[in-house]
Amino acid sequence: MQIYTTRKIGAFHPVYCEDFLFQTILGSSFFVTAVIDGSTMGKDSHFASALIGKVLQQVTQEIYYQEFTGEYPKLDTIGPSILGAEIIRRMRSQFRKISRQLMLDLTEQLATVVLAVIQLEKRDVWVITLGDGYIACDGKLIEIEQGNKPDYFAYRLSEEFEGWFAEQAIHEFASVKDFSIATDGVGCFEQLDKQKPPFSAPIDAYLLVDDTFSELPKMLDKKITLLENEHGVFPTDDVAVVRVKW
Repeated sequence: MQIYTTRKIGAFHPVYCEDFLFQTILGSSFFVTAVIDGSTMGKDSHFASALIGKVLQQVTQEIYYQEFTGEYPKLDTIGPSILGAEIIRRMRSQFRKISRQLMLDLTEQLATVVLAVIQLEKRDVWVITLGDGYIACDGKLIEIEQGNKPDYFAYRLSEEFEGWFAEQAIHEFASVKDFSIATDGVGCFEQLDKQKPPFSAPIDAYLLVDDTFSELPKMLDKKITLLENEHGVFPTDDVAVVRVKW
């Protein structure tokens, strides 16, 4: 399994990158990864996305430790949908608690989340999208777009989990060979230097589906550098991408 990642600040966001990228391997059973995009309309959006990412880090470490102590089922006995739902349940509970402790108002909590749980042996994938983002699986590209009205992770935290969870956008894939997730910034590349020759292919497919430079560990960084240096094409919004190939 080869994991490629990139995180790039957008040309129109000169101070902070509001996107956060998370990845961890839980034992020999699962790879958990997420891209989190702080809302530009929120306050200190880089903090909101980082806070959610750190909560995700805590939750996955807690589950792995509890498997070791016998407080959680052995990971090799459950599927990605069971683990994904448990991760999200714990994330909501912990994020709600921390937000209250820090006395954050809603504008300080706004970020979208694309979370993927991959079962390593079978290469089965479970993905939840809380807001806008992109998914690509074995050549098929899926854009999750909610008309600038995303159901942010911080919304509806007081609601009962099962009812809220049943309304969320979830995708599942089996025996995957090539899989990607990205924040919606992957759809916001523009040619800012008109003196250079334009890039003819769709940028989202180039980053999430195309195999060029796949032999390089930093394939995605290489592609973005090529777009900038040879074609004058830059992301205008922050972008975070995780891509996994077998």
